[in-house]
Amino acid sequence: MRLAFFSIFTTKSPTNGALRKLDRNSLKQLNSLAESSPGFVWHMGEDCESVAATDLFGCTDVLVTLVVWRSERALREFMSHSLCQKVFSRSTVFLDGADPEHYVVWRLDNDTLPTLHEAKARLDYLRRFGSSDYAFNCNGYSEYQLSSQQDLLA
Repeated sequence: MRLAFFSIFTTKSPTNGALRKLDRNSLKQLNSLAESSPGFVWHMGEDCESVAATDLFGCTDVLVTLVVWRSERALREFMSHSLCQKVFSRSTVFLDGADPEHYVVWRLDNDTLPTLHEAKARLDYLRRFGSSDYAFNCNGYSEYQLSSQQDLLA
């Protein structure tokens, strides 16, 4: 079992070029950190994320990232990395935090890759019903953690 991680942010100022560039640079930093992290499996390319997010959400002021991790441990290490913490804490300056649920995590079979449509459905579910085995966030890890011994040792 792998984990899919999807995050979405709506920019505060889609028309401000400087802020938009800062938004994109932060996303690139996160993607670069993910790619170099142990346990990283895959992420949707930035060009695909941008075009697909615009199509899916109907606006150009959203930034999304969709990443697959080999294990819960790998995702936790990524989320606790200082650069990741810095980008997420700085994000409140330039990203619209209207919805506190801006990311979702779910289990994924080893031979599949998630789609943005699936990610949006999982995030919508989390926002509507809260953490469950179907969709959860880091707060939901303790209750819905993976049970595979092999994964915990990865």
